[in-house]
Amino acid sequence: MSLTYIHLGMTLSVIAFTIGYFFRTKNNAIHVVSNLSGVGFNLVTAIYLLILKYGLGGLEQFGIQYAVSDWIIHTHRAFAVVTLGLMLTMAYLGVTRNRKWHILLHKPFIVLYLMIYVSGLFIFKSV
Repeated sequence: MSLTYIHLGMTLSVIAFTIGYFFRTKNNAIHVVSNLSGVGFNLVTAIYLLILKYGLGGLEQFGIQYAVSDWIIHTHRAFAVVTLGLMLTMAYLGVTRNRKWHILLHKPFIVLYLMIYVSGLFIFKSV
């Protein structure tokens, strides 16, 4: 069940980011609320995952196992950390209205975020 919550939280963030991207030129208020919701869903889910992994005895205790070798997991985590930093940077730039840099970073963020999201769907499995 824990993996379902993780997938749900990350899926909600992808949906929120998609809505935010769609409204980027049409309605700035929806763009801001949707993207900040996406950041929120991502952070809550990531914190939940980290608590399970490091605070409550490991993912295995909650029926989550790796479906791939360790180097793929480590690569996924490394890209996830970079993507998290990029997400928080974009949120900061958007809130502070640094439009030039915010727009410059959105394409790399979208590519990395979708890579991490999709790979996360396949590299973990429920027992």
